[in-house]
Amino acid sequence: MNKNVRHLIAAALVISAFSAVAPANIFNLGVIEANASTYSGASNGQLKSLSVYRSTGKEAQLYSNLAATKETELTSSTDYYIDLKGSDGVELDAEVEGDDYVVKVFKSSDKDAEGYDPSDLGLVPIDSGSTKLYLRTYRSEDDYKDAWDDGNVKKCLKTYTLHISKDNVNSDEEDDVEYPYLSSIYLSDGSINFTKSKTSYKVNVDEDVKQLLVRAKPQDDDDLVEINGDSVDEDGDYEKKVSLDKGENTIEITVENDDETTTYTIVVNRGGKSSDSSNSSDEKDSTNIITGSDSFLYNSGTMNSWVSKNGKYMYMDGTGQPLKNKWWFDVSSASDYYFDKDGYAQTGWAQINGKWYYFDNSGKMQKGWISNDGKWYYLNVSGAMVTGWYQDAGKWYYLNSDGSMKTGWLNDNGSWYLFNSDGSMVTGSVLVDGVQYSFASNGVMI
Repeated sequence: MNKNVRHLIAAALVISAFSAVAPANIFNLGVIEANASTYSGASNGQLKSLSVYRSTGKEAQLYSNLAATKETELTSSTDYYIDLKGSDGVELDAEVEGDDYVVKVFKSSDKDAEGYDPSDLGLVPIDSGSTKLYLRTYRSEDDYKDAWDDGNVKKCLKTYTLHISKDNVNSDEEDDVEYPYLSSIYLSDGSINFTKSKTSYKVNVDEDVKQLLVRAKPQDDDDLVEINGDSVDEDGDYEKKVSLDKGENTIEITVENDDETTTYTIVVNRGGKSSDSSNSSDEKDSTNIITGSDSFLYNSGTMNSWVSKNGKYMYMDGTGQPLKNKWWFDVSSASDYYFDKDGYAQTGWAQINGKWYYFDNSGKMQKGWISNDGKWYYLNVSGAMVTGWYQDAGKWYYLNSDGSMKTGWLNDNGSWYLFNSDGSMVTGSVLVDGVQYSFASNGVMI
């Protein structure tokens, strides 16, 4: 008789013997329930229990990394390693903390991969080498279905990765494995003591911080990076704005190469204790530092801080380097800034990627109507200067090619229009210099 068939029959007999006294959900098909790895400190959306069973019916041990020799328990960590020597595959059993929260198992890291309930997955065959399974948690079954319909199942609460190795990995083989890492993590508020091999962090921010800008740069530019399930790349400076609820918020950053995936987890407590870093530009506690011919005025340090240099402003990021040639959103002031090639915050007019923007003396990007040198301009919601026709609050305006608001007469494509002194387009009948003119509802002179 086939060995696997004998295992299944034996397991079935055990299940039959105990089914009269044990609830049905204690068992997965073909395996016997063992002591699951549990996490008593799990928050909503985190796994509170996880069991991985070999095809032989025995529970597999979880390890924190490939080189570990001591079994690990389920914790807030999201990466676990399994040595599957002597088994044809695995079955999973997992529970998530929180009413109506669900966990799904994925056989692929693709965004459009199909998820399975752990109890419905059955035996997953594992070939020689390395295989990864992904467990993702969602607030509800509907949330999973919405993510599936949107083609991005990575829009979840947490992602757990099971790194399953069919054969033992010796130290020489492990040295050949190239794991992907981040070179830095930057937060627009709060700070972390980043090292590439540390994958879990906690940071506290003030309660009024409703949004956090996260920048996660990979060590290798060819690696793929995602922040909370959304891809970020070099063109966008590996950045994503993350909205924060009051209390704990989990930010997951994954970096992936051809063979492996590393997951970094940041738990942000909005309304927690004061963060070590500050975004304040208050200079009452500042220190003046002379470095060569440059004078820097900074507050509490050189990371995540505004710096005054030669009468201009710079911003030092989480790595201690000034932002250059890039946009930056300051959560504390809810304002956008642009830093030039030398790292200075832009002021006045600036043309960026073919569009014109205006920044006040402190560097804040302006929006809406502004008056400059006696002329009015309109800057849209993204801050870009508007030209041509524009409707605002039900009224039509015309902005010249230089962005200045038009008043008086305008000939546009052979039609005449008239604009009031406030720039609004005239309709109906109006007396101009003693002459009566009529304008249609679209502003064209009749």
